[in-house]
Amino acid sequence: MSHYFRFQKLLLYLGISARECQEMKVHQFCKVVSEFALEYRTTREKVIQQHNKKKNYKERKKTRGKLIVDVCHHHFWQLPGVLSSCNR
Repeated sequence: MSHYFRFQKLLLYLGISARECQEMKVHQFCKVVSEFALEYRTTREKVIQQHNKKKNYKERKKTRGKLIVDVCHHHFWQLPGVLSSCNR
């Protein structure tokens, strides 16, 4: 019985009313905590994915114009006739 009283004290500590503490079963409480943990993990993963997408987009946006210039100056300069098209 002492385990059940500890469980009721935990529920009271979490802010659940004394009446609800008496009615709530351990299995019901564990199920609520488990569902919350699942929801938290999935939401956290979505937030991390969105953050990474924004970060990658910013990096691509920084280098978007440089790629064409770098290709013209570093790779095509050896080919005849390309120098004039790259505006060197």
